[in-house]
Order: sequence, then structure tokens, then C-alpha cells
Amino acid sequence: MRRQSRSAPVVGLLDRQTTDHPVTWVVGAPDTGALEHAVRIRAEDLRDAQRQSARVRAGSSTPPLVLLDIEVLVDISADAARGHLPDSSDIADDPPISSTSYVGTVTGLCGLIRDLHALGIADGVLLIPLSPDPTVELVKSSLPLFFTPS
Repeated sequence: MRRQSRSAPVVGLLDRQTTDHPVTWVVGAPDTGALEHAVRIRAEDLRDAQRQSARVRAGSSTPPLVLLDIEVLVDISADAARGHLPDSSDIADDPPISSTSYVGTVTGLCGLIRDLHALGIADGVLLIPLSPDPTVELVKSSLPLFFTPS
């Protein structure tokens, strides 16, 4: 059974460049109460995310805000985004937080986020840039446009 979810997902951008990893909310912003009860999940794949989300919600009398960590790399085309993938030596120094990842365009990322929300897998996502350029700027400038009411 799918639970009632927020009308739109929340999307945060995690800053891996600083030690305290602050989050910038680029789509929506959870209220303080929701954030206090938020649960971040890190999943191997989307099936694992769905299982974890269901487990978290089943174990709570008040459904928490479920946020899925997704490592991202976006550019103007999927080929351009793949061109920014870090070397395996770079990844060894800073291991990935989760295996759920997306490499492609902002449009495709928006579709993924909408699907995760519509299917009740997550109320939102925390995007973790694999490379700051051009991902951070594209996410901040373009992603909110996809979630603006018409």
C-alpha cells in the first residue's frame, strides 16, 4: 500500500567540499519539524531504496520524511556528463556514499526524482555531486524550473 506523500518532492544538494556537508534546498524546503524526523536512506539500487523506505515507514507511528541519497553528475548531455566521471583513483580517496547514482541531464534527473516521489519510494532526495562542475551550477539553476507550478 502506498502512503500519501507530499504534493511535490524536496531536493537538497549536499556540499561534499566542506567538512560539515551543509545542504542547500533547491526544490522545496522541509519545515524544521519534518527535518527533525527525516530519515536518510542510502541504497544499493532503487529496489533496495523501496525496501528501506517501506521498513522505515512501517516502523513509525508518524510517517517520517524519507530522503534518498543519490550521487549525481549532470551536464547538458549524457555524453558530456559521462566525460566528467572521476577516475577510479579519485573515487578511492573519497569513496561514494551510496551506490544509487545518476549520470545524465537535468531533465533526466528531474524524471527520476518525480518517479521516486510518485511511487512513494522517497519524499525527496539529497543529491551528492560526484564532481562539482558543472553539476552544482546546473542543479541550482535548472532543476527548480522543472518543479515550478505552471
